[in-house]
Amino acid sequence: MRWFLQIVYLTGLISCVEEIKPDFGNVPVHYVLNAILNPDSVIRLTISRSMRADQTGKFPAVTDAVVEISGGGAFIRLPMKGNGEYLLEDFPEVGKTYQLKATCSDGTILSASAKVPGVPGVWISPLVEDQYLQVTLQDVPSEENFYWVGLRSYHARDRRYDFQSYVESNFLHFDDFNRGRTIDRFGRNTCEYHFYARLPDVSFRGKQAVFKIPWFWPPEGEDFRSDWKHYIYIISADLHLDRYMKTAVIQYELGVIGDMPVFYTPIDIYGNIASGKGIFGSCTLSQFEVTNP
Repeated sequence: MRWFLQIVYLTGLISCVEEIKPDFGNVPVHYVLNAILNPDSVIRLTISRSMRADQTGKFPAVTDAVVEISGGGAFIRLPMKGNGEYLLEDFPEVGKTYQLKATCSDGTILSASAKVPGVPGVWISPLVEDQYLQVTLQDVPSEENFYWVGLRSYHARDRRYDFQSYVESNFLHFDDFNRGRTIDRFGRNTCEYHFYARLPDVSFRGKQAVFKIPWFWPPEGEDFRSDWKHYIYIISADLHLDRYMKTAVIQYELGVIGDMPVFYTPIDIYGNIASGKGIFGSCTLSQFEVTNP
C-alpha cells in the first residue's frame, strides 16, 4: 500500500509538469545609448538596439544616426567611427552642462543632458603603525555630490588592472545598501562594501569627510619593489551616473547566476535617455598610488 501511494504521488507530480514556450512577439525593441563624460577623456558614445530574450548574438549596432552634442552653444555633430561608436575629439569641461540629441533613421530622437561635477579635494595620509589609510575628502560646495570609493591594483608586466571586490571601512556615513560585516586582516571588526563604498554628501555638504580604510604595508626595511602598484580612487558621479551605478550593484547583489528562477523579478536599471534606454552621465576621477607609505 505504501509503495502504491508513492507511485500515485510521483505520477501526479509528473502529470503537473508542462512545457511552456514564452511568446516574445510583442516585446518592443529599444534604442540603447550609453556615454559617460569625463574631463580626462574625449567624448565617446555608443548606440545599439535591444534584442528579445529568445534571440542570440550581439546587439545590433546603430551606424546611421545623426548624433549631436552641445555644451551651451550650437550643436556639434559627432562622427561615426564604426560599430555604433560616435566620437568627438573634445574633452568635457568641469561644471558645464551638456545636451545630447541623436536622430535615428526611423525618426526616433534620443535625448538627455548631464552636468560634469566638480573635482573634490582629496588628501591621503598613511597611518603606518595603525595599518590604515586615512582619507580626507573636501566636498565641492553648491553641488549635490555622490562619491564612490574603490581600490584597484596594476600589474606592470601584464599591463592589467585588478579591481578589489570589497572596500573596508567603519565610516558609518557610507551608504549601507551593499554593506556587510567582516573582520579585517588584522583581526579588527569592520564593515565591507561590495565593489565600492558610496558616499553621498548629504551629511557633510561643503565640508570635509574623514574616514579610514584598513591597509597593509610590509615592515620597515623590507623591499617594497614589486610588479604591482596599488591605488585608491574616488569617482565623483553626477546624479544620473550615481543612480545607474547603484541600481547596477543592487541588481548584481541579487546573486542570480545561470538560469533565472521562474518567478525572478529583476529591478529596473536606471536610465535617462528619452525615447530609449541607457545612460548619459558624467564623472570626475581622483586616483592616488598607495603602494608605499
